[in-house]
Amino acid sequence: MGGRSDVFFLEQIWNTLRGVGGAENRVSITKSALFNVTIANGAAESEAFDISNFVGDAGLVQIPSAWTSAALGFKISGALSGTFSPLRDETGSVVQISGIITNAVAWYKLPDALRGALFVKLWSQTSGSNTNQGGNRSISISLKG
Repeated sequence: MGGRSDVFFLEQIWNTLRGVGGAENRVSITKSALFNVTIANGAAESEAFDISNFVGDAGLVQIPSAWTSAALGFKISGALSGTFSPLRDETGSVVQISGIITNAVAWYKLPDALRGALFVKLWSQTSGSNTNQGGNRSISISLKG
């Protein structure tokens, strides 16, 4: 290959990736995953999960209908077996999802601040202090990108 044929070949690849020429030419360049974790009865943290391969939209989290009233915070670490610390925003406030419904299953958008995280634990908390759950809580996390 050389000259114009190289340009034509690259144009074909580009058009395929962006979906020009119909749906049959579209290629998905994102990946997705569904993680299922548990916050155990009498505990405030889930097991750790790896989000290091996801750089797109932060994703969603599904909270079960049986939820002991608390906000959902996030503890992060640079290693799966490392020390996990609360994720905080630029003002030092705990990054959290508040206003969680306690009598219905609901999906919530994950905070954008998680985009740089590698390993995460979900954290049941109120004002930065543990709030132990009153039963095993199965939680799903959906990520794309």
